[in-house]
Amino acid sequence: MHGRCLLAHHGREQDADGSFNKAFLSGSRKRELFANWIKAKRQISDWQGIIDVLESKECCLSDEEKLLAQMKAREELGLIAKRNRMGFRADTRFRDALLSAVEFMTKQVETTEGNRLLVATFAIRLSGVATESVCETRGDFLEVFEVIQRVWACGVFDVELLTNSLRVLNGWWSYLSDPSFDNSPSVQNAMRLNNSVQVVRRCIAKASRSSGGSLMSYEILNQECASLERKAASVLR
Repeated sequence: MHGRCLLAHHGREQDADGSFNKAFLSGSRKRELFANWIKAKRQISDWQGIIDVLESKECCLSDEEKLLAQMKAREELGLIAKRNRMGFRADTRFRDALLSAVEFMTKQVETTEGNRLLVATFAIRLSGVATESVCETRGDFLEVFEVIQRVWACGVFDVELLTNSLRVLNGWWSYLSDPSFDNSPSVQNAMRLNNSVQVVRRCIAKASRSSGGSLMSYEILNQECASLERKAASVLR
């Protein structure tokens, strides 16, 4: 394949990408074409191009290959949006990347134990990236929290993940309580906060029984939960 030969030569990645595109338009649907095309696009940092190839109905890569490539591409698109000060777009990209990791874990794709660990680690790390982004934009806090809940549903309980969930809830409540806004937290908001904290508490209990982390870490997390419960209670009185 001409494109594969070009890909082997440093500096010809753009030409290789064009060659793979030409082969695709000419009717080629070989798995090898898609695998090498994704590789070429990765080398030229064409992250949106990777998403476009993966989302085409003709792409015959395995679920494992698609989702691993998708996770990376969506994260990179989020980082680009963040550098370009497009905060809300970055929020969306990071959530999409995290959802790709969730899909990987929930679909039980055929993969190695190493890749399962890689995806779980990616989800934990990206939860921090998504949390930081939404706290900066003051965007859709609860959507990030819901995605983190889906990571928990995959059996991933980690102190960092739990910490990020509480950071999201704190950010959301601080946003609602900001005196520069005319509104203030409603009873419905307080009930939702309290219910969300109970979910976190249950996950902390599971994590303390089955995961790593010091007892001190879990005690700090429970203290943070208690602080949020007091905030909710101040509205529910």
